[in-house]
Amino acid sequence: MNPQNSSVRKIVMASMLATLTFVATRVIQIPLIGSGYVHLGDCFVLLSGWLMGPFYGAAAAGIGSMLADLLSPYAIYGPATLVIKALSAMLAAVTVAPFGRLFGRSDALARIASGISGGIVVPLGYFIFELWIFGFGVAIIDMPGIALKEVFGIVCAMLVFYALRKTKLIDRYFGG
Repeated sequence: MNPQNSSVRKIVMASMLATLTFVATRVIQIPLIGSGYVHLGDCFVLLSGWLMGPFYGAAAAGIGSMLADLLSPYAIYGPATLVIKALSAMLAAVTVAPFGRLFGRSDALARIASGISGGIVVPLGYFIFELWIFGFGVAIIDMPGIALKEVFGIVCAMLVFYALRKTKLIDRYFGG
């Protein structure tokens, strides 16, 4: 495959993951106390980082998540979501290999640890954003719910990742 085809392929796959992130965020939403909701989009934020790497994965995660916010009652969160979810995917992408070396043969532990490292950014990022926009009361009330949905996202991402790996789709479309 020539380099131009490789770049086009990466853009297409990142666009697909951004779309999946958007759809997974908008289709099933379970409201949280305070603001926000639990959704499957966080699963695809981590998958975007793991499958596409730090730059394309961050773009897919940030854009898909931001669009979901912009087309919802939570549109005010759109710009913050772009940055927060992009950073989450980026951190998950850059930490999976070092955690893999740390944990040796346990890919699952490496992915859990990288999911946690990427997931920590989300409640902290939204805390800072809400502190700035709404004040301390709202920011602190929302933090536990946001952290809980990140745990849900890590579990979901692990299940989907290993299902894709078992079917060999990761090797075929993302190069392993």
